[in-house]
Amino acid sequence: MKDGKCSKHFPKTFLDATLFDTEGYVRYKHNSSAHHTTQFGQVIDNKYVVPYNKRLSSRFRAHINVEYCGWNMMIKYLFKYISKGADRVRYAIQKVESPNESSSATPAGDHDTLHSSVPSRSMADFGLPILSTEMHEILQKRLLLQEMTYDKQALQRQHDDLLPKLNSDQLSVYKTVVSSIENKKTSTNVRLWTRRSIGKIVLVVAASGIASLLLSSGTTAHSRFKIPTDLTNKKSCDIKKRTFLVDLLQRTSLIIWEEASMSDKRCFEFLDRSLRDVLDCDDQLFGGIYVLLAGDFRQTLPVLPKCTRSEIIALTLPSSYIWSFFTIHILRTNMGVHSSKITTNGLMSASAFATWLLCIGDGLIGVLDKDDPRHLSWLEILYFLLITPGVDSLKTLIDFVYGDGTLNNPTVVDLSVRAIVSPINHVVDDINTRILRMVTSEDRTYNSMDMIQPNGKHTSDLEGLYPIEYLNQLNFAGIPLHELTLKIHCPIMLIRNINQSEGLCNGTRLIVSQLLPNVIEATIITGTCIGKHAYIQRIKFIHKSSDMSSTFSRKQFQLKVCYAMIINKSQGQSLRRIGVYLAQPVFSHNQLYIALSRATSPDSIKILIDSTDPMRHNETKNVVFRDLLQKVT
Repeated sequence: MKDGKCSKHFPKTFLDATLFDTEGYVRYKHNSSAHHTTQFGQVIDNKYVVPYNKRLSSRFRAHINVEYCGWNMMIKYLFKYISKGADRVRYAIQKVESPNESSSATPAGDHDTLHSSVPSRSMADFGLPILSTEMHEILQKRLLLQEMTYDKQALQRQHDDLLPKLNSDQLSVYKTVVSSIENKKTSTNVRLWTRRSIGKIVLVVAASGIASLLLSSGTTAHSRFKIPTDLTNKKSCDIKKRTFLVDLLQRTSLIIWEEASMSDKRCFEFLDRSLRDVLDCDDQLFGGIYVLLAGDFRQTLPVLPKCTRSEIIALTLPSSYIWSFFTIHILRTNMGVHSSKITTNGLMSASAFATWLLCIGDGLIGVLDKDDPRHLSWLEILYFLLITPGVDSLKTLIDFVYGDGTLNNPTVVDLSVRAIVSPINHVVDDINTRILRMVTSEDRTYNSMDMIQPNGKHTSDLEGLYPIEYLNQLNFAGIPLHELTLKIHCPIMLIRNINQSEGLCNGTRLIVSQLLPNVIEATIITGTCIGKHAYIQRIKFIHKSSDMSSTFSRKQFQLKVCYAMIINKSQGQSLRRIGVYLAQPVFSHNQLYIALSRATSPDSIKILIDSTDPMRHNETKNVVFRDLLQKVT
């Protein structure tokens, strides 16, 4: 009873049939018959009857109720408990017989004891081999088990097949890595890839989720090593001693870190301090574990909002105290262009195109800018790569990339190797909107649910201060727009990590296959999970800022249309048809190089420079942090 009333809301109302209410709860049948009884002066009828199973209650002499699981939460509740090992063991309370039944005194051993009704059985009782103590410990350690279940023979065959295909630079790095591990020399850090076929544990990580998808059993460095997302007030990773992760690290022979140039130097320094601590090896870099880094400092660098050029360079790996311990190996062959099967039109060979790209990435060509000659230059684009500016020039670029009926009859292969890139987000959104209008299928629009909540104890009339129409117009970095319009077979991109093991990461591209009211079905077209189906739901995005007195939240699908994408999102992809749209010049380190190097041949790329200056219709700005590249080379 609570406040003089039943906490279970008895008596109930009369109902002719059992039903579910709007909240999903069961409302049982209570007949309004004339049968009743009186207890303590209170008339008791069917409204007071608790649901029960008459047959089971009579058989076991206890209150037992069997419910039909007509609500998904009931099913979740049911399987949540039967999946627990401890709950599947049956127990019975039995009374120990006294050795002297005639004694009137209660013996010390006469007490209730708990006995299991399930006898203890071992694997030997079923004719199975008994596990060794070491193997039993390994099976209990999930992280360690994941890194020891590879098919070593298959890996060895793959290794034997790939080794003869290495060029001279790659072979040199390969030999350095293998000899360092086998001979256990001083810790050597080099750049490239390695293999697990030698039977040792190798942890493969990457700076971003989309890059980790290209690696065998890869994951992000932040996830694997518990690196904090906010590095400001931290000094090390969140790795605790006597955990499964530490057991894994103790058996690890090599760590491979892909796209290392994108990572903040503090990530490496935090990992170094943590490994020295948990592995009890203070005098060796990374606790004595060999580290293999791969990265190109011509590409995207660590990102920090509102940073100056000098601050960005200070966050890069070459500015760290551990950089002096690295042995640098340089790969000089552009494998994306070198391995391309696309023939050129004779105006430029594939090797000449690769050399031209490297000169752009190193800032070796172009006219130096008068205001900032150290880092800026103006580059003249080759004439056969340009689209002449005009009224329909953007449509010409779209037709080059998505021509031949690709828009209305797309395939997974066609969309995965085509894209338009641009440095500015709002320009990309405008291009996507224009291309989506060109598709003839019906569209469906999903609107977000926006809210504003005050920070602190002081509240006000936020609805009057921030009307819903105003909230719908707000746009923040990393948060989708209020209105999302999609069509069947249009390409989309995830903007949040969902499930890396299923290939669903920030930057994963998919093609829409079904548009439902609350779910979007799509097929993955990039990464290692091509062809897998995914079902995307709305999630809540939160935006907090120190200069705002309130918190903004938006519930929307974590998607955006991606016929076009910003340049940084295209990093790591090789495209057979790419259009570069420069409505504004690039503004960050080697954005131009990243955009141009996505092409696999000079025939696969077209560039449109939409400049307000008619004298610069064939020129664009190139930003290269030469101070950083000098540290690397």
